[in-house]
Amino acid sequence: MSRTRQTPFTDPAEFSDNPRPVVTLANDYPSGYEIEPHRHARAQLVYAAQGVMTVTVAAGSWVVPPQRAVWMPAGTEHAIRINRSISMRSLFIRPEAAAGLPPACRVVTVSILLRALILRAMSIPPLYDEAGPDGRILRVILDELRALDNGFAEAASRLWSSEGLEITVSDFTVESPKDDDDRFNLVLTNPPYVRHHHLTVSQKQQLKTAVYRELGLEISGLAGFYCYFMLLADKWLAEDGIGIWLIPSEVYDRKLR
Repeated sequence: MSRTRQTPFTDPAEFSDNPRPVVTLANDYPSGYEIEPHRHARAQLVYAAQGVMTVTVAAGSWVVPPQRAVWMPAGTEHAIRINRSISMRSLFIRPEAAAGLPPACRVVTVSILLRALILRAMSIPPLYDEAGPDGRILRVILDELRALDNGFAEAASRLWSSEGLEITVSDFTVESPKDDDDRFNLVLTNPPYVRHHHLTVSQKQQLKTAVYRELGLEISGLAGFYCYFMLLADKWLAEDGIGIWLIPSEVYDRKLR
């Protein structure tokens, strides 16, 4: 079967110049169509309302059916192959509007509500009224994306609420304890292993600034996300508290080899 390839996509002028926080784009592609590696200045939620696609980034590939979408931070290089004819419905989000959203690529579940919101958003004009109904719809979509991990929190709450467990869903690299009572005597984490080239310049600067503010340390721009994760966990530890991190073996490579 012959395949049709599209040259690497560059952001059209309306994406780069549009001051709105979210821009939508709808395209239909036939089976076998391939979009070669490219990147966007905005973060992207790529969703196929119909059909199946394979999305490939440096970290791996995902086969994505209509019940799923792929979240990609700004600047992520990616390629897409159409496994079965699709109706692609994408959201492009300015980095400053993506605060609180995942710092790395991930597959997300598309709920019935989120699907309906995405499809409705495709009819929103590029220069929509941010204070009007169109702006409110797009803000609700961003809120839904920020709540992606709530399902895990709700399941944990059902399992452990009888034991006095309190769950907060937030970005602990951004949040800070209000006082000593907000600190913990045990911090147990499994940091995300996101390599430095998957973090945008603005994300790196935000994280480096946070580490310097909390600990007075200058951290290399080549550090993976788990390094920031570990260092920023310190502010949540009570005095004499214990921190435990599951970390990659590369931390010890230079010492052991």
